[in-house]
Amino acid sequence: MKHPEHVLALFSDSEGQAILHADDKGLEILITALERLRRKIGEGQCDHDHLMTEAWAGDGELTDVQGCEMEGQRVHHLKLYGWTDDWARKHGFLK
Repeated sequence: MKHPEHVLALFSDSEGQAILHADDKGLEILITALERLRRKIGEGQCDHDHLMTEAWAGDGELTDVQGCEMEGQRVHHLKLYGWTDDWARKHGFLK
């Protein structure tokens, strides 16, 4: 595995917390994915995106290198959904 050119590492702990480690390039990857989903919602469309480590056949959006003070279980796959209000209601997130 090659050494990543950015930091975007996500961990979960036993208490239900998510811990995100990111540098500027890593945040840009996450923000770009979120902005694309936001545009789709603005167009009335629901969509999703995947951010994965290379170990899980991704393009390395999520960093798969162990850094210091990284406790918990590494998240290898972050699936992001963008719901319109109607679909959020249908899926039970809104009343």
